[in-house]
This record gives sequence, C-alpha cells and structure tokens, in this order.
Amino acid sequence: MISTKEILVTTTSSVEGINVKQYLKPVSAHVVEGTNFFSDFFASFSDVFGGRSQTYQRQLSSLYNEAIDLLKRSAYEVGANCILGLRVDLDEISGKGKSMFMITATGTAVKIESTSKAQSKSSQNEKIDILSSDKMIELRKRKKIIKQAQEKTIVLDETTWDFLTANSVFEVAKEILEIAH
Repeated sequence: MISTKEILVTTTSSVEGINVKQYLKPVSAHVVEGTNFFSDFFASFSDVFGGRSQTYQRQLSSLYNEAIDLLKRSAYEVGANCILGLRVDLDEISGKGKSMFMITATGTAVKIESTSKAQSKSSQNEKIDILSSDKMIELRKRKKIIKQAQEKTIVLDETTWDFLTANSVFEVAKEILEIAH
C-alpha cells in the first residue's frame, strides 16, 4: 500500500493519462490556529508602513501544508491514492483582541490507475519528487538553522522559534538545550 506522501493531489477533476477506478468519498481537513501577541505586534508594522507580513505568510503557509497533509491522511484512511478537485478556503476570525486563521481543504478521494503501460513502467523504475518553491525554501532554511546550531551561531528570535516549532526541527534540540543552560 502507498504512503500518504505518495497520494496525488490535484485541483482538477481529472488527470490526463490517469483512469479513475473508484470514487470513494469527499474528504475534508480543517485547521484553526490562533496568532500570538508577537505575530500581531510585528504584523502591525506592516499595517502602518505597508509591505508584507513575513510572520503571517509563514503561518499561513504552514497551515496550508498541514491542511493538505490532514486531507491526504483522510484519503489514505479510506483507501484512496488520489484526491481530485482540491479546494482550499481561508478565513480569519478576530475580535476581543484575538485573531485566528482557519483553513479548510476539501476534495474527492479516489482510486486511480494509469492508462499508459509505458508510464506505469517508468514510474516503477524511478520516483521523481516534485518540490514546491515553499518546500524548497523551507528545506534551505532548515539546513541553514541546523548549520547555525551546530556552529553555535544560531539566533533564537521569534522568527527562528516559529520556524523550529512549525517545522519540527528536532535536529537542533541538543544544541538549543546547551544554549539554554
């Protein structure tokens, strides 16, 4: 059986060269996360002076990736190897000094098979991982932080902490504990 990482996710209702063997069921994933004081504080500078809020952008990107992972897990649990018709909705709730982001991802869990024997053979012989630009940026930053931690030059500011916690960078735990003592 395939892993959740191998589940194909597409916004379209069909994929060229792929045959849908069975439509299983609609699947959904919901992620709600509150912003914190520091995120709101640093974002307020963007409100006043204009520009982008890198803190919120990172948080939204993390929420998006988490929603897609949860959606894949839901599809996997019903025996699917593909999600068709991906739709992602984003909302924000605020009031009484609090702010939260909500992401809902939905799609149709299906079982697919390739209609091209040549395509099937080539996919068995080689596996190509396609990385999004967000994932490449995350991997570069992860590598940079690990290197800084090993060289004891890491700066533990809010941005670094947000990245470490959002991306579960366990490789630096030992070094951070040493710095904390």
